[in-house]
Amino acid sequence: MTKDSQGRTLTEDDYAQGTGYHLESYLTAYNPSTWGKKKVSGQQEINRLAAQRKQTEQIEVKVPANTTIIGLPGASFVGGNLILQKNNIIVRNITFETPYDDFPQWDPTDERTGNWNSQYDAISVQGASNVWLDHNTFDDGRYHDSQNGTYFGREYQHHDGMTDITNGADNITISDSVYRNHDKTMLIGNSDSKTSDTGKLHVTLVRNLFQNTVQRTPRVRFGDVQVINNFYQNDGTSTYQFKYAWGLGKKAQINAKNNVFVIAKKSPVAIINKFKGTQLSDDGTIFNTKFVSAVSISHTSPTTSTLGWSGPLTASKQLPESILQTAGSGVLK
Repeated sequence: MTKDSQGRTLTEDDYAQGTGYHLESYLTAYNPSTWGKKKVSGQQEINRLAAQRKQTEQIEVKVPANTTIIGLPGASFVGGNLILQKNNIIVRNITFETPYDDFPQWDPTDERTGNWNSQYDAISVQGASNVWLDHNTFDDGRYHDSQNGTYFGREYQHHDGMTDITNGADNITISDSVYRNHDKTMLIGNSDSKTSDTGKLHVTLVRNLFQNTVQRTPRVRFGDVQVINNFYQNDGTSTYQFKYAWGLGKKAQINAKNNVFVIAKKSPVAIINKFKGTQLSDDGTIFNTKFVSAVSISHTSPTTSTLGWSGPLTASKQLPESILQTAGSGVLK
């Protein structure tokens, strides 16, 4: 998706041409020592947005309703962002290299010291219903975060999510897929103020492998989410260091069954990070070979979920071997 019609790879310079955007000028304009803590605005931010719009036109693909996309053996989608805003969509058997935002925005108000934030997910489910993502593989590929460097003391982050589910999307299933080598992996519900998401964002994650991911597997606001038979693996040697798995945000509900964690140098408390959320149920959770109760560890309250898992369920102790054999693209023939 980053190549033009002649097969030439487009770069930051190509997108920025004619917009007036230059990274050095942007850094000078919004240096915290002179700009301070207010949101960025003015000509350099206008120029950055203009360059980013040109990249967006190149790499975003809006998928129509009632569409099935099935990858032939070896199929990959490199550097692009599938946008799912319509209903009844299936995506199967594709390897995604996550898109790389050439024009991150500096946000001085993000956390105590400010942060760089990026656009683009491999798949953005924005308001669509009845979506099935099955046997796909997601990876940062050639552009790991360790290559980003820093400005203003913060990582110059070029990646956003792998699969984000927002804007009242509903009835979404992600199954038998691999999420690998990424930071902000999966966001369900994009804002604490998006109260219109209430009663929507019903999502099932089943039989997926999360390998060397940092966080948001998933991170939920307002959603009613099932996390069934997933395997979380991080041996501590990756540059993607594990922070947490399940982010429990405002009015979120997570129902978890028979999930397994093999996470080096971490204790079970790392399973959950609470972001104003209180409702969690879990059963059959294994963390580093031992059964644990994420509910007891995180001091959460029971869910009132309308979802109920009635499909097949693999015993927790047999799950890792099974997932490693069956998850991801290339398995389906």
